Amino acid sequence: MQRFASESTGNSNSQQPVSVPRTLEGLLLERVDRLSAQARRLLQIASVMGRNFNDSLAADVSGTAPQREIIQELINRGLVFQENIIQPYTYRFKHALLHDAVYGSLLKSDRIRIHKAIADGLATLYQGREPEIVEELARHYLEAKENDAAATWAALAGEKALGLFACETATSWFEQALEILTSETNSNQELLGRTLINQMEAHCWEMDFPSLIALAEQYLPQIKTAGNFQHISRTYTWLADAYINTGRFSEALSVADKALVMGEELNNLECTGYALSMRLWLHALTGGVGEIDYVQSECERLHGIAEELDDLYLETQANYSRALDLIHRGYYSLAQEWISKSLAMGERTDYSPALVWSLCLRAYISIFEETVETAELDAREAMRFAQSQYDQFMAKMTLASALISNGKTCEGLKMMEQINAERKSRNLSQTAFMYWPDIVNTSGLFSKSQFRAGISHLEERCSLFLNLGNRRAAAIASLKLANAYLGSNDDTGSAEAANYWLQQANNLGEDSGMNEIIAQVLIRLASLSKATSDKKRYISRARTIAKEISSSRIEKLANKTFDEVDALN
Repeated sequence: MQRFASESTGNSNSQQPVSVPRTLEGLLLERVDRLSAQARRLLQIASVMGRNFNDSLAADVSGTAPQREIIQELINRGLVFQENIIQPYTYRFKHALLHDAVYGSLLKSDRIRIHKAIADGLATLYQGREPEIVEELARHYLEAKENDAAATWAALAGEKALGLFACETATSWFEQALEILTSETNSNQELLGRTLINQMEAHCWEMDFPSLIALAEQYLPQIKTAGNFQHISRTYTWLADAYINTGRFSEALSVADKALVMGEELNNLECTGYALSMRLWLHALTGGVGEIDYVQSECERLHGIAEELDDLYLETQANYSRALDLIHRGYYSLAQEWISKSLAMGERTDYSPALVWSLCLRAYISIFEETVETAELDAREAMRFAQSQYDQFMAKMTLASALISNGKTCEGLKMMEQINAERKSRNLSQTAFMYWPDIVNTSGLFSKSQFRAGISHLEERCSLFLNLGNRRAAAIASLKLANAYLGSNDDTGSAEAANYWLQQANNLGEDSGMNEIIAQVLIRLASLSKATSDKKRYISRARTIAKEISSSRIEKLANKTFDEVDALN
């Protein structure tokens, strides 16, 4: 059982006809021909199981008693040896080429019949414990052309792999199941819908969003025709996930709304929870779904659903969206509380997304609060925990941002170049966590005295964020632009440009509830204002916001600016 739990590939003991050189094949089969008839037949049956085999099951299928003399003959001839490590198998072919030659010598019809007999035998042997050998059942029924059983077990093998974040393996199993389930002869629409939804999830974790979208759009009409609204809702939800990750926010909101309406009408907690999680994530990211406090009010509902369903993904999404929204609004201390809860849950359950997402968020808080050494440590820890392509990419981007912020500019920019190349190859215009590294990236350009390149990059990013409808990202980019102009040695138009971007950041911040951004804008406006009364008014309001969000950093910055104003007077 250890083999299946650790590898979960379903293919490590698989066997396809292999072309063995004819001369060598002849020599190998001569050795087989010298065996007794019973030993030869047992070896042939064993070859269909794979390089590893169970002698008792092979004997049952061959119709011979599991006599010790038969297996001993195979051992004495140097053809097999005992190996009890890999269950349910007890013996192993000594050479892979021998195994391939024996398997290849069987007639195709004989192979098919034996695969069916082995699958049935394994199902009997493991009755009630089928999940332990689900990959083997799927493999043998597929080879036996038993389509109904093959589709069922392949889908279950995919689900098992997906649960272990072995997403490439999961995708392979789902593809084999779908090849059967999408045929004209298939009548199992329930399994088809479930397998399609699971395949979409696997594509998500693999960051293969084009395939996810194509799969949803291709089969959504068929799912609708089948009339299973639960499957329709879940399909809309994964489509929303893909749209969010590729920056198609308005389309994401549209399909998430459809999914939520269906879930609520069905009174189905799973559909409702998953659809709600997309809306919360979208608002936490962009500030463009509901009222300013939408995430904080609706997350209570999602936490309740996650608890009732005992769903780690939904609990992680609730914690992540809540913390992300609080970070954007400047409530870092409150965000840290939810990050800590998510980390504790991830450690308790060994659920890697909870660990990775939380560590990445905590790293960005450290970057914003300028405690960059901690940010790098958290980012490296996230890299260690990441299992899926999605989580690995998130952790890698966070680490690049932390390195740049920590003064390791060359290393960080080199990593960012690799990230952007991968991003381009995956056709990712903007993933849900993409814009922070995009903005931090300019710090590296500025530190390398590439002022104009940094400005151009930020202006292009800000324009993209606005076009995508991500007001929060645009607000952060606008403030970064203002700060760049304020720190520039080039006096030509810098103050005017800084004032423009400060107003832009303020408007976007006001519109999406970003209190810390607003406070920073006010402090910088105070430094630009000529009238003392305006300076003090800006600082007074910034202090009020700092107290509201419990930001000692902003309060210190406001006090410092106030002291500078007093000194001038």
